[in-house]
Order: sequence, then C-alpha cells, then structure tokens
Amino acid sequence: MSGPSTLRRVKSAVRPVGLPVKRFFRRLGHLRLRWVFFTGGIEGIQAELRLYHKEHAKILRDYGADVAADAIVVGPINLINSVTGDFSNLKIGSGVHIGSEVFLDLAERITIDDGATLSMRSCVITHFDIGHGPLKERRPRETGPVTIGAGAYLGVGAIVLHGVSVGREAIVGAAALVRDNVPDGAIVGGVPARPLQAGGPAAE
Repeated sequence: MSGPSTLRRVKSAVRPVGLPVKRFFRRLGHLRLRWVFFTGGIEGIQAELRLYHKEHAKILRDYGADVAADAIVVGPINLINSVTGDFSNLKIGSGVHIGSEVFLDLAERITIDDGATLSMRSCVITHFDIGHGPLKERRPRETGPVTIGAGAYLGVGAIVLHGVSVGREAIVGAAALVRDNVPDGAIVGGVPARPLQAGGPAAE
C-alpha cells in the first residue's frame, strides 16, 4: 500500500546511492567550470553566471569575490568589466539578498554591506565611458566605487551610478536612477532619484 511511509522507505533505500552520485555530478560541474575559466577566462565564468546555476554564491567565491557564507545570490546574475581578471572587486556581506538578473559592473569596487537587498534587475554601475565618439574630449572616462550600506534596499530595476554610496537602511524605489549619495535611512525615488521622505528615525 502506497503512502508517506512507503515513500520514506524508498528514499532511505536510494539515499546511500543517490548522495555519492549527486556529489559526483557536482564535482563534475566544478571541473567543467575550471575548464571554462581555462579556455575563456573570467568572461567565460561571467557567461556561466547568466545561467540558472544553483550555486551562484559559491562560483563568485571560487573566482575571487568576498561573499559571506549566508549571502543569497538567486541568479542569474550579470557581471561585466572584471578588470582584475577575477571577481575580487566584489564584496557581499552577511545576510545580503541579491535577486534575479541583477547587473554588477566591476570596473571598480562594489561593496554590499550586511543585510542589504538588491531586488531583481537592479543595476550597480561603477564607470562612465562615452566611447570613441566626438564627445570623448568633453566627457572623459570616469570610475568610482559603489557602496550599498548595511540593511539598505534597492527596488526592482533601480540603477546606482559610479561613485555613489547608498546609506545604511536607506530605501531606493523601483526604477530609480541614483546619481548622488543617499544618506542613512533616507527614502529616494524617481529619475533622477530625489528624497521622498526625511531620513533617520522619522522615516521609519
């Protein structure tokens, strides 16, 4: 007679075989990533991270990022401009949640402090480059690190530009464009982002 007890017995019988097989395929996957890195460099790993891997945080760690053990990286995740040849320009703190299809530009350092949340399709940009067109002389390349403070929240599709710091427990509204520093506890939104409510305890 089928039922929960039968299912438990089947699982118990299969587990001794299933776990080694699972570990084998996981190891095989890691070896494949090493081959991808050997043949395609960090750009190959960046391409892998755009897929629905189950171990995005581990892959980031394996290739140079400082990622806390309890950080959640849902993936897929888009990383570009890994100028160091790895992901060492990225630091993700404890309790951080990074949603699906987040975009991170590692031309400069990105620090995401403990407990921060980057909602799906949010973007962190660390450089500006007009390219080789006629505007190049008037607008030379600019870079700047970005910090997302502890407990801060970026809404869906929010964009944070180079050189910006988003303060501790600040809130950035969905689809906002942040080009100036956001104070601790502030709530900002819009294009460009502007204060929507005073910061500090009054904003709670």
